[in-house]
Amino acid sequence: MQLSCSPRLIGFAFAVLGAMSVIIWWSLGTPRGRSEDIQGERIAAAPSKPPRPSDADQFVGSAACTACHAEIAGRYERHPMSQAAAFNRPGEFASVTPDRPVRFQTGPFEYAVDSANETVVHREILRDARHKVVVEQAVEVPYTLGSGVRGKSFLIDRGGRFYQSPISWYRQGEKWDLSPGYSLDISATRFERRVTDDCLSCHAGRMQVADADTPDVYTAPHFLEFGIGCERCHGPGRSHVEWFEGEGSKSTGSDLKIVNPAKLDAWKRDSVCFQCHLLARRVPRYGRSVFDFRPGQGLEEILSVLVHSDDTSEGTPDKAVSHVQEMYSSRCFQESGGKFSCISCHDPHGVPSAKEKEGFFNRRCVECHGPEGCAAPQAEQAAEPFRGSCVQCHMPRRNAGDIAHTSQTDHRVRRRPGPPASEGPDESPLVFFAGMEQGLEPWESLRAQGLAAAEEAYTFIAQDPRKLLGTVDLLKRAQTAQPSDQRVLQALGAVHYLAGRDAESREWFEKALPHAPRDEETLKMLGIACYRTGDFASGLKYLERAIEANPWNAEVYARYAVMAAVFEDFPTAVAAARKGLELAPALVPLRRDLVKFLEESGQTREAARERQKLILIEAASP
Repeated sequence: MQLSCSPRLIGFAFAVLGAMSVIIWWSLGTPRGRSEDIQGERIAAAPSKPPRPSDADQFVGSAACTACHAEIAGRYERHPMSQAAAFNRPGEFASVTPDRPVRFQTGPFEYAVDSANETVVHREILRDARHKVVVEQAVEVPYTLGSGVRGKSFLIDRGGRFYQSPISWYRQGEKWDLSPGYSLDISATRFERRVTDDCLSCHAGRMQVADADTPDVYTAPHFLEFGIGCERCHGPGRSHVEWFEGEGSKSTGSDLKIVNPAKLDAWKRDSVCFQCHLLARRVPRYGRSVFDFRPGQGLEEILSVLVHSDDTSEGTPDKAVSHVQEMYSSRCFQESGGKFSCISCHDPHGVPSAKEKEGFFNRRCVECHGPEGCAAPQAEQAAEPFRGSCVQCHMPRRNAGDIAHTSQTDHRVRRRPGPPASEGPDESPLVFFAGMEQGLEPWESLRAQGLAAAEEAYTFIAQDPRKLLGTVDLLKRAQTAQPSDQRVLQALGAVHYLAGRDAESREWFEKALPHAPRDEETLKMLGIACYRTGDFASGLKYLERAIEANPWNAEVYARYAVMAAVFEDFPTAVAAARKGLELAPALVPLRRDLVKFLEESGQTREAARERQKLILIEAASP
């Protein structure tokens, strides 16, 4: 799929309460501060945040480029990147019409895609043994993500916050099915997967961020540009346009007031591609946002990226990584002296047709290797499955299905390609990609390593829970240098929470809160920490603030309802439980609580109705 933005991307994510929720840890970023010795190391103290880009008025949009660059613009219209996102309008899919909605069954649930009155609605329906509807959830999905090359995902808009629908469309087989990674557990929430800044910074052209200090919230118009536009690779274009409309039209100089990636040094050239296609453990630097990168910068100015130590070595083992790590492990790259790059093979302005593809890429190989570069006998070259194609032989496709963010084509360009990528934890240590730690103060190097290691530990927590607490020392040392680093404070709170150290978890989250008083995840986690330590009065206050910050989280309502019931405020408990069930109708634990709250408040008839519904939901569980 084009979108399967799991919370591990760039942000530091921790699962809470099983399938009910995720916490996304956000970035903040880094200039230099004065240094002092801490435990024998020189650690930067009290660094100030760098200024955020103030060039919003310098973007002109891709349409402004077409007058002078019509041929390139025409080719780029057919490029998948130009179709990264769109309005989800009725009629986009021929299989979806008002009189013929999509229907499919997955596990105990029936799913539907309906269109009417210029809107598209996704439904999840649970029926009983007599085919009667027990619970149904219907949500408008105004946007799509994905070019359609592999499929499309769909976005729910809740007050400028985006969530991924559990329904996706897959090109292979032209089918509708459950989105990757969604659980069919009856109590799992399937309309609450948050689509974050990390996802949208690469899966859309340009977003209208509501507040630079509040992650994942957008204001209208949410999408300033749907597709990945010209300015994502060439930088803001206003100076370029104005210059050519004035004196530039008469000039023959080389300074065109625009970035040409091909003329940058090798690292900055590649950084233009790496801003989205280098997918590993990505940590935005202190004070930085994933939206801050501009062509002409080195990626390390905005992000620290850590990979496993064997990801880019020659002969790297087969495993699921992005194209960039594989390219770096190839001899083509390693022996090129920086000349070999993504654009050595890929035309950033267009893609060859299926008929042209083989010849297009063969010519790219011949440019370096010459027409006699292949040592295999002609008969072997022409045989199946190669059919005279360099790529078919040396860069075979993998059967990765519809898993996003993994390489579909083996970019190691090996003489003898091996088996497909393997899954599972990687035991090799995390290291900075391509020397990106150079120029970092020691405190920020520790910060990046700690956050990346914590994310890694969480990803494979089921395999080795001990690794989680192993990140605490790195995080604490970074926090000593920068006590107000919200992301590190949140990470420390989450690590201790998952380790079952609730009191310490609360302390860290309370330290994080003053630096972002309306941060919904910090408020939610403080409420949960208070719940687990028995401080229900404080827990209610934090959760009230969490609801104010984001009124679309079923877990928050569930916790709030339970804590209100502790104080025998059953009307409040009932109201909160009902609100949570509007967002997650099949959430069995919350529906059980609702039955209890209704009984305690004397609403026995309503309690009986809810109990019967609960029985039917539990009976439908596989």
